[in-house]
Amino acid sequence: MKKVFLLAISVVLFSSLVQAQDLNGRFGIGINWPGVQARYGITNSILAEFKTQFASNNTTIGGRGYYLFKEIPGNIPIIPYAGGELIWVISQYLKYGGYLAGGFGGVEVMATKNIGIGADAGLYYVSL
Repeated sequence: MKKVFLLAISVVLFSSLVQAQDLNGRFGIGINWPGVQARYGITNSILAEFKTQFASNNTTIGGRGYYLFKEIPGNIPIIPYAGGELIWVISQYLKYGGYLAGGFGGVEVMATKNIGIGADAGLYYVSL
């Protein structure tokens, strides 16, 4: 894990100036801990995402919507965003499953032309 973190920091620190590309109609895949996600650019400022995450006792499946704000210029461009999420929880321990719904805000750091590293936080309603 330490090597992955150091690699990510190195990519960010030593990447050249990059600009966010035209996102309309673009498709991207990514990883989250512990799962996968796929994003699609509906417009240049609106993205839709499908994601799933796995654990030893449950699985979550759902989607997110993103609104991208104006890019913060600099040597390493930063793109702030806000959005909403709806996730279904599937577990052998829950009779009917559950869901999470909420909003979040975050930033995406464009490490290269096609690679971004993002982080976000938000408030969620949880029903299990």
